[in-house]
Amino acid sequence: MKATVLAVSLALIGFVNPAWAGEKVAATLEYVPPGLGVIQGSLSYPGHHIPALSICAKEVTTKESYCTETQIKGSQYQYGVGYQLQLPPGRYQVYATYGNYRAYYSPAVACGLHIRCQDHQPLVVEVQAGQRLPEISPMDWFW
Repeated sequence: MKATVLAVSLALIGFVNPAWAGEKVAATLEYVPPGLGVIQGSLSYPGHHIPALSICAKEVTTKESYCTETQIKGSQYQYGVGYQLQLPPGRYQVYATYGNYRAYYSPAVACGLHIRCQDHQPLVVEVQAGQRLPEISPMDWFW
């Protein structure tokens, strides 16, 4: 009993590293800051696990990019890992990168990434202030 309490206490204050140590992990943000919108979605990777990815939204007019490397763990995500980004209003292409590889949010993702889903061009997502857009999942690694 004392050993269990000690292990839990050490884990809570950061002395015991969980299996995902070294990954940037966060909880979902329910609050949408004034003047911003939030996009969020599932992450994937064509391998045995989802590595540390950089997830970005590039505004199509200004070309300004907003990125995060923080992954969110949760059963609400298709493979148990997701992301979220706070963005100013605008029109964005959303993608994830790993090394030289890039996956976009595309019509193929919205179609379920089935073989019949042939449109791999990046979708443009319109973000408005105060809005939360779920399921913006940059999982099209076949672009």
